[in-house]
Amino acid sequence: MKKSTITITYDEERLNAIQVHLALKSLDLNTEMSGVLDTLYNKYVPFSVRNYIELRDVAAPSSPAKKPVGAGKEQTNGDDMDVTLWFNKHRLDALYDHDVDIENDLTAYFNSLYDQFVPANERKQIEARIKTEQEESDRATEQSRRFALLTVVQDGESACYEYDNCPHVLTAAQWFVRALKENPRTPCDDGVRTILPEMTDSVQQIQTDPRVTLCAELNQDKGYMRVWEDGGWVEYGGDQLTKAVRAATRKQYLTPDQREEIFETKLDELAAVTSESDENEDADMGMRMQ
Repeated sequence: MKKSTITITYDEERLNAIQVHLALKSLDLNTEMSGVLDTLYNKYVPFSVRNYIELRDVAAPSSPAKKPVGAGKEQTNGDDMDVTLWFNKHRLDALYDHDVDIENDLTAYFNSLYDQFVPANERKQIEARIKTEQEESDRATEQSRRFALLTVVQDGESACYEYDNCPHVLTAAQWFVRALKENPRTPCDDGVRTILPEMTDSVQQIQTDPRVTLCAELNQDKGYMRVWEDGGWVEYGGDQLTKAVRAATRKQYLTPDQREEIFETKLDELAAVTSESDENEDADMGMRMQ
């Protein structure tokens, strides 16, 4: 008879408490869970299918099942544990064929065991520890975030976004160049976390918050992008950004770091040309005035 395994993930503290209190009543977790699978099988798989499976299992030559490594054991995974259960392969396949959400049903049964066998005062202590651990994990995750602050100016209105998917000026420039053509409202729905009230708040935040990687204003109305660098704003025109983005993205085999280097180099070249052109215009103006 062939055996298959099914693995579900459950909170480690809750699972340990369930095992302890089941043992106090001379009950075994694996036996309890196998009984749940049998119940699901008898409930959802039609009798004709069950009968065919039983006949096939009886006719098949018996051979000792080989357990894969870790079968029947709980394996720690962070604050959760992976619980692996054995069940008849044909029966398990039949449950999946009839769209039974086995993992969800087993998790629900774990919860019922937890509520039934673990005393209320102990559950309260466990839940408090779980809540504290989750809050600490959330704080650590938030501290490890890296994001850009992008202020978008469009149709006379501005809004500032925390944008997780913008590690470099090139990313913001790519969106800005596309925005000049397609006129999207926000940089990208994917990765936009919150909307900040004022651009001045963004500048203050990049100076004090180590999570901020970039602060930029993307002005679609006037066709320029400003980047906060070394305590001041550096402005780039739409034409400059378009040419620099094109240079950085022209070849497909480049790494992100290589694209960023090409983008910065091209942007510096274009800025130098613009500066020289402005100086020549100023000189011509001065000569004409004389």
